[in-house]
Amino acid sequence: MENNLTLTGSDGRGELLWLSENAYVRQASSDYVLNGLAQCLALVVPVGMSEEDREQWLAAATVQLYDKHLSPEELDYALKKARDECDHPAKIVPAVIRALGDNWKANCVLLQSDSNVSSIADRFETIMENLRLGEYSQEQIDELPERAKRYAIERGFLRMVGGKFVWRAPASHRLEADA
Repeated sequence: MENNLTLTGSDGRGELLWLSENAYVRQASSDYVLNGLAQCLALVVPVGMSEEDREQWLAAATVQLYDKHLSPEELDYALKKARDECDHPAKIVPAVIRALGDNWKANCVLLQSDSNVSSIADRFETIMENLRLGEYSQEQIDELPERAKRYAIERGFLRMVGGKFVWRAPASHRLEADA
């Protein structure tokens, strides 16, 4: 059975290129996705699955996951979960999507809701500024995309407490509270 799928590296679209250069979103390349899926498949491949069938499965699964715009970290996490629980190739992609939960959907919405890169950058900077100033409630922080929260930790606006992202008061606020 032949297919016409060709696996290529990152397609370099403007939005993803800009976002990756600014350390906000790094999408896992198709090669990265393919290698991760191959590791999963090696653990559960049925005896009767031919090499050609494996290649077709890998091509289809790679396209399916690459289109989700996952970061390497998200993909690694989800593939580890899939390796732990799957016993058949047909269960791998659904297990990856299940492992990601609702978080990846929020990240995709953030990427796809604006086709204009400058509006994405503006929205991102607005989120960072609001976090810096402490203008978000804990509920609003919880609803932010995972990538934005992780980036806010790097900038020093959030911290992890008990597995939860919380606002990190600037040093000036902490000094006033201690006085």
